[in-house]
Amino acid sequence: LVGNINGQYQDLLNMFDSCGFPPDSQYLFLGSYVDRGRQSLESIALLFAYKVSRFLLSSRHYDTMFGGLIFD
Repeated sequence: LVGNINGQYQDLLNMFDSCGFPPDSQYLFLGSYVDRGRQSLESIALLFAYKVSRFLLSSRHYDTMFGGLIFD
């Protein structure tokens, strides 16, 4: 169970390094993937590259930003 990433790419890599990389380890990401960090694009691209999109929950912030689009 993973809280806000906020575009912190290095933190995301450290978490994967400590807890295991997908698909060897399973994660549920709760939101705020690309909000404040300098490497927001890298963070979301890595999550999609590992095909963890089915384990990404959308927050109200993203529903508004993308017009209700939910990634599946």
